[in-house]
Amino acid sequence: MPGVLSKISKRFSKLRKAAGFSPDWFLMPLAALIGTIGGLVAAVFATIVQEAGGGLFKLQQSGSDTQTALLLLAIPAVGGLIVGLIQFKLTKSGVINGVPEVIESLARNKGEIKASVGANKAVTATATLATGGS
Repeated sequence: MPGVLSKISKRFSKLRKAAGFSPDWFLMPLAALIGTIGGLVAAVFATIVQEAGGGLFKLQQSGSDTQTALLLLAIPAVGGLIVGLIQFKLTKSGVINGVPEVIESLARNKGEIKASVGANKAVTATATLATGGS
C-alpha cells in the first residue's frame, strides 16, 4: 500500500508542477472551505440562540406584571444553573475558561483540545446567551 501512495503522490506532484502550481497551492481552497464551514456554524449558532431566547422571553409577554417580573429574574437564573450543572457534570477538568484554555493548550499540548471540550463550550455558550447571560 505505501508503494501505491508514493506513486500517486509523485504523479500528483508532476501534474502540479506542469500546471504551474506552487507546493502550497492547496492552502487557498482549504482556507475557503474552513471559512465556509465556520460561517455556517456561526449562522446555525446564531439561529439557535435567537430561537431559544425568543421563545423563552415570549413567555414574559403573555403574563401579568408580577409574572413577567418573576420570569425576568427566573430565566437567567435557570440558565446559569443549567450552565453550571453542565460544566460540573460533563466537564472533567471543571470550568471551561475559553481563551486561557486555548493558550494553555497551545503551550502544553501542541494546540490539541478535546472535541468534548468544544462541544461542551458550544452548549454552555448557547444556553448562556439564550437565557439572557453574556
